[in-house]
Amino acid sequence: MLFFAYLCAMKRKYLLCLWVAIASVMTSCEDAQLDDGLCSSKHFPRTVIVYMAAENSLARYVETDSVEISKALSDIDENARVVLYIDDTKRGGSRICAGSRNFPMRQVKTYDRNVCSTDSADMSMVLHDIVRSFPSESYGLVFWSHASGWLFPSEGDTIIGRSSRRYSFGIDNGHRSTSDYGEKMSIPTLQNVLTTLPHFDFIFFDACFMQCVEVAYQLRSVCDYMLGSPAEIPGTGAPYHELIPALCSPAFDPDTALLKYFDYYNGGLNSHLYSGVELSAVRTSGLEALAEATRPLVTRLFSDPQTLRLDDVQKYRPGNSYDQFPEFYDMRHLFALRATPEEFAAWDSVYQSVVTYHLSDIWYSAIPSGHFEVMRDVSKSGGLSIFVPLEKYIDNGWAEDYKKLDWYKKTKE
Repeated sequence: MLFFAYLCAMKRKYLLCLWVAIASVMTSCEDAQLDDGLCSSKHFPRTVIVYMAAENSLARYVETDSVEISKALSDIDENARVVLYIDDTKRGGSRICAGSRNFPMRQVKTYDRNVCSTDSADMSMVLHDIVRSFPSESYGLVFWSHASGWLFPSEGDTIIGRSSRRYSFGIDNGHRSTSDYGEKMSIPTLQNVLTTLPHFDFIFFDACFMQCVEVAYQLRSVCDYMLGSPAEIPGTGAPYHELIPALCSPAFDPDTALLKYFDYYNGGLNSHLYSGVELSAVRTSGLEALAEATRPLVTRLFSDPQTLRLDDVQKYRPGNSYDQFPEFYDMRHLFALRATPEEFAAWDSVYQSVVTYHLSDIWYSAIPSGHFEVMRDVSKSGGLSIFVPLEKYIDNGWAEDYKKLDWYKKTKE
């Protein structure tokens, strides 16, 4: 997410009163006897979990997004429920709230310590608490925080006095602070946590850069669909008042959910803010076939990085010496330009069955100096990024880290 303070201010203007009303009726399953069936006494067919790791610079957006989620409850299916985990900079502890169409959002649990939302044991504890307290036939999961794709965190890594963007998923400052120093989580660690939980219908990353083939492949066994952006997203993130009903639908359709997000920034009420979003949906059951189809192209094209031209390939994240963040390239655009027509046609038939939906728009890029990016060729792009392990990434560790990922191991066999 990016730091669009003015976007947040506009949301807050319209939603603050609603938040006050909701906060005033919050109670606790631990402190009060709830007989309305919101907690574990009733089995809901569908539960959507929103996991907000917000003990960082994104804390300012927790209030508005929480209000949007609460507002959306009146429009969700009567057999669905939303469970919201919040770990932000406010005093009082990390907390779990829940609501459904018939029961307003309310606080149902407060942890008696400052939970580290990017620690594997703590994340596992929270998610297991939710699953145990809110049994359901199906689950969807939203991850809300900072993110940087597959990149591995680096302890104590600072660039020019600021925290580096080597953080993979999430930042937990641990001091109820809005700074972006703190504990981070690698994608293999996230995978290990999620494999102990029920299978998810979808994982939606409301976070930057997570729609890359390396993350999708790493998480292929824990969900049916992975939704998100290969690029940076607006600081205000998803329009939850529009998105939550689609995510809670018993007949979940990833295309409908993404279109709600896309339309909010592209031609909707907020189009004048010039903050679009790039989105796609990945069907994880096809990722093994995609890895098999990609392996011969990787073997041939990546064997000699010195001869591989990348200057005309769509970038979702330009590399920059300031924070040592590598380039993320559009996977489909890369192979459309560098594979033979015959190779690309065979590969693309597999790709199209895996990346089932792609929506392209202008998006904001904070690096190098803050500007807007436009897709170079929508007809050849695909909405899923890939890392190219060039020699220039050896010294800073990216090339070696990349070898730890399942995607690398599979495509280099």
